[in-house]
Order: sequence, then C-alpha cells, then structure tokens
Amino acid sequence: MKIPDRAEDTDQHFDPADMKKLKNVASCLMGDLAGLVQFTKEVVSSDDLKVVREGSCFRLVPGIGVPTLARLSDASLGDEV
Repeated sequence: MKIPDRAEDTDQHFDPADMKKLKNVASCLMGDLAGLVQFTKEVVSSDDLKVVREGSCFRLVPGIGVPTLARLSDASLGDEV
C-alpha cells in the first residue's frame, strides 16, 4: 500500500473489510470470556468492545501475522502531530 502524502489523505486507503478483520481479532484477544480466564477453541470471545475511532494504520500485517514497522517522516504525519 502506498503511503499518502499527508495523514489527512488516508480515507482513500480505508478498506471496511480490513477493519472488520481487525475488529474480529481484537474481539478474540480482548473480548469477554463469560467469566473464564483463558481462551480456548471451544469458548468464543464475545464482541463486547466499543469502537471509539476508526482510521488507517500503516503497521502492515502480512498473512503470517508479523507486523511490518517503519518510521514515517514528520512531514507525512500532518499539521496536527
């Protein structure tokens, strides 16, 4: 994915399907386990998380699950950072 010139230009790269996948992962990792303290394949986490903000993230995660991290120049972050 090409990084936009400015942080304000991220809407063009937002993919709702990717956000749904991220929400599912977050729910599995942090969702309520109905009183249990350990996740198992038999016990599915409930989606009790509240989304307070959505946006693009440039921490790319390939299929193997290891994120790719890189420094962005300050000019790429926009005026508000």
